[in-house]
Amino acid sequence: MAKVTGIYKITNTQTGKVYVGSALSIERRIDKHMKDLKAGTHHSSKLQRSYAKWGMAAFVHEVLEVVAVPADLLVREQRWIDTLDACRGGYNMRPRAESNLGHKFTPESRARLSAALKGIKRTPEQVAALRLRMQGKPFPAEALAKARLANSKRVITPEERQRRADRARNISDETRAKRSASMKGKTWSPESRAKLSASLKACGWKPSAEHIAKLRAIHTGCKRSDAFKQNLRDKFKGRPCHANARRGVSLANRVRVWSEVSRQRLAESQKARWSDDLRQAQSEKMRSFRHTDESKAKIAASNSRRVYSEETLRKMSESQKGRKQSPEVVARRTATRLANLAAKKAAQTVLPGKNYSLGL
Repeated sequence: MAKVTGIYKITNTQTGKVYVGSALSIERRIDKHMKDLKAGTHHSSKLQRSYAKWGMAAFVHEVLEVVAVPADLLVREQRWIDTLDACRGGYNMRPRAESNLGHKFTPESRARLSAALKGIKRTPEQVAALRLRMQGKPFPAEALAKARLANSKRVITPEERQRRADRARNISDETRAKRSASMKGKTWSPESRAKLSASLKACGWKPSAEHIAKLRAIHTGCKRSDAFKQNLRDKFKGRPCHANARRGVSLANRVRVWSEVSRQRLAESQKARWSDDLRQAQSEKMRSFRHTDESKAKIAASNSRRVYSEETLRKMSESQKGRKQSPEVVARRTATRLANLAAKKAAQTVLPGKNYSLGL
């Protein structure tokens, strides 16, 4: 049956009695009647008793009238109830046609409905039938606009946020596996990424300490494939690191304690990375490199706060022993040292007429 707005009737072929109703979608309304009758929860006790006696095969339904204007449904329904005597001689419970269309339930009624529906789980057959019925069915643009407008004005309380977070954490392993399988290979468009980022920034979302600890535990010991590493390199190549991110990494590394295993692994990876050609190229590059005054000040401030251990000092001393510097480096360092000494002497020169002991 196609989607039709109008008046319908359900007839018992054994007794000739009818039930008259109206709906914006007759097909969906008839399905609701049949489901309620099967479940034994139909609002018309007369129709429910007749169904229990005669069974599904005794009932047929048909469209009585197609109504173009939904506001005229109740008027036309009342006409057919009176014409077919659907109340006294049929299955309608009320002699007057009434509808909940446009009716707003009170908060108490909403709470009662919510409490009554909680804990009710659909059977696998019902889920499959609902999925089949809704598959490929586009959501109306008007309904999407209404939902979007309602959500934009909705204020979520901290209790509701906590309830949603608890519900998201307590999902089963099977559900997690299904979600993971559905998300694999999915690529978000730049527009979607920008919208998601703006939304999280607007609400001030930050991962909790518990969430960070869980992520760290999941990724600890996880080895990335060569293809994954290459994708990361391509993604971040030429991308400037944010100042806040640099500061956070710097602070984290200052208090980080490396284990001997990590130190050994890092040393081996660096030894394998630097070939003789790469070392030579880096040396040629650094010979012509000059730090700015700002960089020099930052490096000096950083080194002034740094405390080397005795072992580190010993290693640095051993690494410098026997090292020969080029004449250019020696000349540059000598010139720098002489300039620093001249500046120091100029600062210590005593000017006549000034009492340095009293600071006058």
